[in-house]
Amino acid sequence: KPKFVVRKLAFFSQSSRAMADEIAADPGDANIERAEEDAPVGIGDEEAPAPEGEGTMGEYAEGLVGKLPVPGYNIGDRVQIERSDESISCATIVVVHPPEPMGCSYDIQIDGVDGTTTVMEDRLQPA
Repeated sequence: KPKFVVRKLAFFSQSSRAMADEIAADPGDANIERAEEDAPVGIGDEEAPAPEGEGTMGEYAEGLVGKLPVPGYNIGDRVQIERSDESISCATIVVVHPPEPMGCSYDIQIDGVDGTTTVMEDRLQPA
């Protein structure tokens, strides 16, 4: 069994640590080739100039950035939900969660059932 050693708050088996040390000493011996574009550039050098050209941090669709969906139901609203057995049950909204980019969610109390269930808005229909 390999013994484990703690170094710099990381755990390594002795065999993996020896391999890492060998690669660090001479990456050529480990048959590892680093592509020129993978070479570190300006790491830790705050004085290094920014790369030339125009970069993009991401693509944004106009009008969508920063907008969250608006909940379609309020606390106390009556709704219907399709259950796992494909039957339809009536329920009451008891909690409206803050909107998230993926949609609105609610805690509902299904008639005749103890406890609440959290569901996404797309699973609900007006009663």
